[in-house]
Order: sequence, then C-alpha cells, then structure tokens
Amino acid sequence: MSFLAEFIIDNSVAKVINCHFGMDQAITVNGRASQKPVGGGIIELELESTSSTEFFDWMASPDKRKSGSVTFYRRDAMSRLKRLDFTDALCVSYHEYFHSEGSHPMVTKMKLSAREINLENVTVVNDWNAEA
Repeated sequence: MSFLAEFIIDNSVAKVINCHFGMDQAITVNGRASQKPVGGGIIELELESTSSTEFFDWMASPDKRKSGSVTFYRRDAMSRLKRLDFTDALCVSYHEYFHSEGSHPMVTKMKLSAREINLENVTVVNDWNAEA
C-alpha cells in the first residue's frame, strides 16, 4: 500500500516527504508507566520546498505559535488514513537542503513543538505552565 501526506497550516498546503512524531513515558524498574506521556508535542517534518518564506519567518519569530495538521492518505484510493492536528506549535528547528540530483532537489526540514496534539480523537496536552 502506498501513502502520501499533506502539511496544512495558514491555508497553505505542502507535500510531506517524511514525518515523525511520537511520545514516551517514564517507566519503573519493573516496566510500569510511572508518569503521563512526555515529549508528545514534537513533530519532525521534511517537506518539498516552495518559494514561500512563511516557515522561515515562523522560525525567526520565537514566540509565534501556529496551529495546523498533517493528513495521511492512502494513495490507491486517495482516502484519508488519519490526521494529526497540532495547536500552538513553535517552529524550533528549520533547515533547507539543496541537492542537484534526485527526486527531491530542494527540501525543508522543520521541527515543531506543539502545546497540544491530536491524532484522530486522542489528545495529548503539554503543560507548558509547569516549566521552571
């Protein structure tokens, strides 16, 4: 089965080449979860570059928060597989890469830190107010 994904933010759509997100829980020595999931708001994206400087501006503005989504589709029927929504995300890493050869000559890699993520109907909220 083949898939594709779109990154949607501020009414802009970008083609996703790679996407990584997840979360971890601390465990006891016996392997039992010992606290709520942590680090659940980190989303790493590799996108086809465009002429827009919107993402670069987001990175250059340390307090700018944005909300958006990554939607994953089954390529065979173009039916939606699942959607990851994020709220109040900061762009904490931004890099553009140029390769003169290959199927993706120019890509943008970004890391987002979101206050809240929602995968379908499962929501994880990071308590940013608890930080020292």
